[in-house]
Parts: sequence; structure tokens; C-alpha cells
Amino acid sequence: MLREIIRYYEIPVYTSARFAGVDSGDRLKVKIDRDGKEQVIETDSVVMSVGYVPVHTVSDALAETGVPEDRIHVIGDAREVGNLMSVIREAYELCYSL
Repeated sequence: MLREIIRYYEIPVYTSARFAGVDSGDRLKVKIDRDGKEQVIETDSVVMSVGYVPVHTVSDALAETGVPEDRIHVIGDAREVGNLMSVIREAYELCYSL
């Protein structure tokens, strides 16, 4: 169901990307690196689900640049190690709230 929602609302998903920086303002300008090419994405919110253990270095870096906490969302194992069902549920609830 989550994939259908993402497809229906044409929400871009970036995989195999490395966080390269952010500029804060009315809209966030997130810089990512994909295959050695830097790309800037203008957005209202950032949703991250990375890794297999909780790591908050990227979300902390975003907060330090002045990005409001309600615009940064860390889900899945990046927030707390869980199982597939809990991760999908968390992603669904977040997407529904946005």
C-alpha cells in the first residue's frame, strides 16, 4: 500500500544516495550525492531510513543548520531497530501524517 501511495502522489524516492549537505529556508535545499553527481532537492520535509543500527548524525547535522525538528523524520532502523512490520507501519503512519 505504501508503494501505491508514493506512486499515486508522485513522491520522489532517492536510493543509494549520500547526504552531502543542506540549506535551510522556507524550503529545504538538500544536497545528495548519487554516483559522484551532486543533486539539489527542494523539499518541505526530509524522511530518512538508513542503515541497520540507530544513527542520528545526519538528523543532528540538519538540526544544527536550523532545520526545524518537525521537518526532519528519522524512521525504521535508523531510529530504532525493529522488524519489517514495525518499519512498514512507521513509514505508513509518517506518510499519512504528512
